[in-house]
Amino acid sequence: IMVCILMISVVLIGIFSLDIYNFLQYIAKGTGLLIYNFLDYNDFYNESSDTWAAANPIFFNLWFAAWAAFVAVFVAKISKGRTIREFILGVVGFPTIFTIIWFGVFGCVGAEYRELIYKAMSNDVPTALFISSNKSRI
Repeated sequence: IMVCILMISVVLIGIFSLDIYNFLQYIAKGTGLLIYNFLDYNDFYNESSDTWAAANPIFFNLWFAAWAAFVAVFVAKISKGRTIREFILGVVGFPTIFTIIWFGVFGCVGAEYRELIYKAMSNDVPTALFISSNKSRI
């Protein structure tokens, strides 16, 4: 509940203080780009994709395999007595949708706030440390 309150307060700060109204467009664009580039982002076997990730595919595979047992036991314990539909929605569906919304909201506000800080830093760096989220002060 507190996480939802935090996200709603960030949305309200974004709307009333930063004049951001394009949360849904930002979330939709980011989700579309993630789906479009999913294989390119997760191509650990392609040497040209990312030097560090391409050099460590076994590390990632073993990390996921090691945690799979712990996650499986945890999910099995909290899902006892649930139907398969409830399990899929509760373990895969809802967390995925909530995570997309969470990162979309905080990413949208963070990108806007970054622009405000950049404008303040280009004028006066020490003042930029004390910037508020009010556009009229910049």
